[in-house]
Amino acid sequence: MSEQQSRGYKDLFYQSEDGLTLYARDYPAPSPDAQCVLLMHGLSRNSRDFEALADHLSTRFRVLVAEQRGRGKSEWDTDPTCYAIPHYVRDMFVLLQAANVSRVATVGTSMGGIMAMVMNSAMPGVFSHVVLNDIGPKLCDEGLNRIKGYVGQGEPVTTWTEAVAYNRRINEVAFPTLSDEG
Repeated sequence: MSEQQSRGYKDLFYQSEDGLTLYARDYPAPSPDAQCVLLMHGLSRNSRDFEALADHLSTRFRVLVAEQRGRGKSEWDTDPTCYAIPHYVRDMFVLLQAANVSRVATVGTSMGGIMAMVMNSAMPGVFSHVVLNDIGPKLCDEGLNRIKGYVGQGEPVTTWTEAVAYNRRINEVAFPTLSDEG
């Protein structure tokens, strides 16, 4: 595990059980007895989704913001079958161990919420609190079909303007008021 100081958090790199170098942002605890909160993103997202929430929570809690394999600063897996909930869940348990955390609250968005449900089922008691965002125990076909319509379908972008246009096109239904900066 190596750490490097960044804007309010430390970069935390750790090794998955199958040898990938994975990444999480580690916002330090404001006090020695502060609880830890684990934030887990959706399928095609990364730790930046939680910048505002992590900044807010870090005034009271230690905050870990994971980037799943193949996202952000986490290493890509050459085996496509490893991009699945069981692997992500194992990676999160390894992260908690690497961060020396045995009990944690969590916020899981979309795929991260599915991971939270599976983690809680696999290890009851690891979570003190669970917040599910944009997900529930039943998956909606409309949402799944929207995601299937864009994941893996995009062309490479070379400018921020192209990236904004692409993200607006795929996300305008879910986020109609999001600014270009957002």
